[in-house]
Amino acid sequence: MNCYVESGIHILNDTTKDLENLNELGIYLARETNVDALKSLKLIVLASETKLLEKSFDINHVKTYTDPFENSIYKRNETVFGNLAVNPQNFGLELADYILHNYKVDLGIEPFTSGYTIFDFFARSFARIEYDEDSFYKRYDMIDKKLDMVSYMLDYELLDNSQTDLLLTCFDRCIQNKYHYTKEQLLKMKEM
Repeated sequence: MNCYVESGIHILNDTTKDLENLNELGIYLARETNVDALKSLKLIVLASETKLLEKSFDINHVKTYTDPFENSIYKRNETVFGNLAVNPQNFGLELADYILHNYKVDLGIEPFTSGYTIFDFFARSFARIEYDEDSFYKRYDMIDKKLDMVSYMLDYELLDNSQTDLLLTCFDRCIQNKYHYTKEQLLKMKEM
């Protein structure tokens, strides 16, 4: 194995020796936009596949938080894939794509008590690309990768009927509004 990878795994094992597992660290790193944090997460994912880590790591682990908001408390659920799917960093999206291709991912986790799933936020980001509140605001540089991910989800039947309907609704909105999508991207949306 590459000496840099072995050295990285050794450092990772030393750094995380006080953690019971790596799940919460993975979830934390997946929400970061710093490329070095995301590279650390990729190292955890790759090392977990080779069984070289001393701590357990579950790619589908759900961390539930309760956060006060105004006069109420709401529940927030985070997963590695869920955080990566809405991470506006290109490297984060590439890692989400890798996980999607190599793990069984639950796209139905609800990050918030809003009733929307991880997939809902991912799909809606296509139609919300011109809304400055969206984490993918004007991130046209990520569209081809996101379309590839959607194509993979459809090809391997990872979406249920309601998720497919939502996707088609979002794509229809994009096709009608065009925004700054390329002709090729709009054509891909129509073909799907």
